[in-house]
Amino acid sequence: MLDAFVDNFLKPGNLAGGFAHYRGAHAGRIAIMKGEAPPLPKISVKTCVRWGKHDPILLSQWTDKLGETFSDLDLRFFPMSVTSRIAKILIAPRRRSPVSSSASAGGEWRGLFASRRAICV
Repeated sequence: MLDAFVDNFLKPGNLAGGFAHYRGAHAGRIAIMKGEAPPLPKISVKTCVRWGKHDPILLSQWTDKLGETFSDLDLRFFPMSVTSRIAKILIAPRRRSPVSSSASAGGEWRGLFASRRAICV
């Protein structure tokens, strides 16, 4: 698989698009870093975000600016960090058969998202 990935990028011209993006976006990136970029309009599509309240990797404090980007934001926090929940699912004791373990993990995932009908990202 890795060989196919590398072979694709070694074909003539395949890296040019990536470099062209960074060259073309450079002035805008510099303006953003300097605080000189014009404000962008808010995204008006209804957006559902679920975040782990105590997640040690994706800190809940990072959500404080989401309202500046999304005008119709549905932000809710999981009481337990998503990382911890995933770890509990993946590192669960293997006392059950693989089929029942998989079903349990799937049920756990469905339980995380079943309370909302909106599409979560």
